[in-house]
Amino acid sequence: TAGGSEAEYRAGEGDERVVIVPIEGGIDDEMEDYVWRSFKALDKAPPEAIVLRINSGGGGVTASDQIWHTISQFKDKHPDTTIVASFGGVAASGGYYIACAADHVVAYPSTVTGSIGVVFQTLSVKPALDRIGIEAEALVSGPNKAAGSPLETLEPTQREILQGLVDRFYADFVAVVRENRTSIDPDTWDVVTDGRVFTRRRAYDLGLVDSLVAIRDGLTTATQPPNVKP
Repeated sequence: TAGGSEAEYRAGEGDERVVIVPIEGGIDDEMEDYVWRSFKALDKAPPEAIVLRINSGGGGVTASDQIWHTISQFKDKHPDTTIVASFGGVAASGGYYIACAADHVVAYPSTVTGSIGVVFQTLSVKPALDRIGIEAEALVSGPNKAAGSPLETLEPTQREILQGLVDRFYADFVAVVRENRTSIDPDTWDVVTDGRVFTRRRAYDLGLVDSLVAIRDGLTTATQPPNVKP
């Protein structure tokens, strides 16, 4: 797909139509809009299968969640369309979040995946400004309005507030994985969801990935996903 239109990837003699939706690079509002337009167009003429070609290290929490919802709603409306997530070099964090909407997940030999978690990063240049005699001032409506500003030092209360946001988003992420990836052994849950990344072999062993095949094999078997082992 190219948003609201389709271009031929490869012709075949079969009657079924398989559509590839590439999800590459950072997951942001532009990517979310692209996927929404793609699935809106597919809603009018559902294919036999859809391959989500994911090559992304993640991105925005909201954009990732909106894409997951778009795909999930399509699945609910068109249960006869098989959705396969085919991982490229990287399918981590938000990239894996999106894959949870698929019926089947396949990984390329060099895929790195996982990174199930949320991070909020900031820095403070205030110590450096103090050393050279520069003082920053901000007029705020409340004591926590500027929490995370690089011009200030993060106070304990502000740290608690931001950590609460991270914990909430993380809980939502974990809930999506838990609901959709029932193949994950509960005994390994803490390992799977602590933010680390995995090779495709390790991801397969943990239940994060269903098959170890490449995109062309994924296309061939999209309507009847196999349990392919290396």
